Amino acid sequence: MPLTLPVKTDLALDHRLVESMYLGPQIFRIDCGAGIYSYISDPQSPTANYVGLDPEHQHTNLRGMTEVTADLFNKNHTAFCWICSSGEKELVEILNRTGYKKGYSFCGMYHRRNEPLPARNRRVSVDEVQVDLLRKNANIIARELNCSLQHVEQTLRFDRYQPSENVRAYAAFLTPRKLIGFGLLIEDQDRSFALLRMAVVLPDYKRLGAYRELFRHRVSDAYASGLPLVVAHAYETTAAPILETFGMRRQQGFTMYPSPFCKEKFS
Repeated sequence: MPLTLPVKTDLALDHRLVESMYLGPQIFRIDCGAGIYSYISDPQSPTANYVGLDPEHQHTNLRGMTEVTADLFNKNHTAFCWICSSGEKELVEILNRTGYKKGYSFCGMYHRRNEPLPARNRRVSVDEVQVDLLRKNANIIARELNCSLQHVEQTLRFDRYQPSENVRAYAAFLTPRKLIGFGLLIEDQDRSFALLRMAVVLPDYKRLGAYRELFRHRVSDAYASGLPLVVAHAYETTAAPILETFGMRRQQGFTMYPSPFCKEKFS
């Protein structure tokens, strides 16, 4: 059984940001021996778990590491999914050979404080709201994000975040007060960046600029709070091109590889 150690990851503008986004406060480093390390979420978590290589170490036995990782999660009867960056070709080949199927492709994106934002859309208003409003609409959010209801409910459990992380919920309204969308803004505990999460616009109200206004309002709030950077993790072929038109830049691509025995929908 590998040794698990609580760690604080070094958050750079690469796919480790993705790991911080999904793993929450309980991050562990697996020591597989021979200098092999990976970061994982708590293997006893009741919801989806994510695994990613520690890029600070050389990995000489990736096949052994994937076997140890799978054994750890399987013993706890929990689903898990590898997060692979575009440069981790050997790991991807091993996963493909051992039954893992390619899942969603995402990219890490960023926007800096001194860069321009989209013009305000006065047809749509965005307000900071109580998270209960998002919880009441969790089914709609899960459907629009194409992920499981359990995943959304877990994300909206604010006790999973560090006390120093400021998690803020938002809702979009079509003038005067027709509810048409939702979003989250999560401030890093070190106040080095804010993370955009879970932006959803209801199907009947797309193409009205609500998604853009959710972006503009949350980013403006982050900068007003003194944060220098906003990041997001967007679907490669859908959300990412839209966010680029808002001024975000691509930094790092990554792909999900769910466990062959996984029934959880990772998103």
